[in-house]
Amino acid sequence: FYVISTVPIIRSLANEKVDPVTENFKQAWFADDATAAGKLMGILKWWNKLVDIGPRYGYFPNPKKCVLIVKNESMRERADEVFGHFGIQITSKGQRHLGAIVGTPEYKEEYIREKVEEWKEDVKTLASIAKKEPQGAYSAMVFAIQHRWKFIQRTVPEISEYFDELEYEIHNTLLPAIIGREISDLERDFIALPVRLGGLGIPLPNKECRYEYEASRQVTNSLKEVIISQKIMETCSKKVIENAKKHMKMLKGNRSKVAYRQLLGILDVST
Repeated sequence: FYVISTVPIIRSLANEKVDPVTENFKQAWFADDATAAGKLMGILKWWNKLVDIGPRYGYFPNPKKCVLIVKNESMRERADEVFGHFGIQITSKGQRHLGAIVGTPEYKEEYIREKVEEWKEDVKTLASIAKKEPQGAYSAMVFAIQHRWKFIQRTVPEISEYFDELEYEIHNTLLPAIIGREISDLERDFIALPVRLGGLGIPLPNKECRYEYEASRQVTNSLKEVIISQKIMETCSKKVIENAKKHMKMLKGNRSKVAYRQLLGILDVST
């Protein structure tokens, strides 16, 4: 119900886009999380309108929880003049947004490295548990832990290199604890395969990044087009999204089969 109540707010804000000040202005909503992009004066007009009409529908914008990201530090002074009195945080670096990030390459690197350090600690903790409860640790890894970095992989491009250290901990700390001995690179590649192909379903995170991001792009492409067009009440075709999911799932399955055949070929040669 609360999400539905934001619809008249979104419509009213969309109707404000009628002059050059708001040219190329975009807004996007996820439930009650509102986001706007454009020139400073366009965003100011949008913000003032939101503050004005929001309370009529039980929506009260809190400037202290809002962040304004400017393109570079040279725009900071002007942004402070326009938005400083609201108490809105202003930055030229970046900010976490709905689990992903928006900002500079430097901010992206800092954020991803911080998250990877957290996940490495999770893997180390799981490895200590695996020494006594290998089956429990394996289940926790497959059904919980390894899904913690999926969202980042699907929303942030070109981050494979940052996951090398995480893969190192999985390969050299967790898996030996589960299996009871060190494993070779070839064994690690087999473990990365899905269970139906003889693996353990623990992919290499540094190799999965590119595929996860591309799959996400394909599945959400119709939604992206709606946001870009700003056709507020246009909905995405559920059938189109489902077909995209099926296609990406098929490609993933094909990659696994190719990897499986390649690994069998290596075994044949080595034996």
